[in-house]
Amino acid sequence: MSKVFGQTVRGNFKQITMNASSSIVQVPDLNVPFDCCFVSNTSVRKNEKRAIIQCFNSVNHIYAFGANPESSTYACSFSVFLSKCGSGKFQSTGGVNQLINSYKQKRVSKNPSIVTMSVDGNVQSGILVGLAVDVEDAELNLFRVTVMFNDLEP
Repeated sequence: MSKVFGQTVRGNFKQITMNASSSIVQVPDLNVPFDCCFVSNTSVRKNEKRAIIQCFNSVNHIYAFGANPESSTYACSFSVFLSKCGSGKFQSTGGVNQLINSYKQKRVSKNPSIVTMSVDGNVQSGILVGLAVDVEDAELNLFRVTVMFNDLEP
């Protein structure tokens, strides 16, 4: 058994009433069901195209060629509740399915367009290249859906 906001629960959740869509993290191109999920993690990784040539003694030649879109990535993780609150029997929120379908429609192989993520006003532009679905908390029927992007920002 677990306690959420002082109430004992198992396999369900205490509804959090807040406007999760006003988060400082936004992925406006995805169809995110904010009534049953919230942003739980983000990451941004930027790398340079570079070559380091090691020479004798302590001489190294370093060449940098600008941003590397293949190894520059960003990701956004959503915590998604599987079951609706207040029902005696299990009712699915459909949140995981909605995020997976949104990924299928927006992934670069199906929709060659730019997808953006904004973190506190800083906008990252890229292409949607991956999705991971993991169990976050089995007792609370809480899953984590992570969408991954290749960064195209210079």
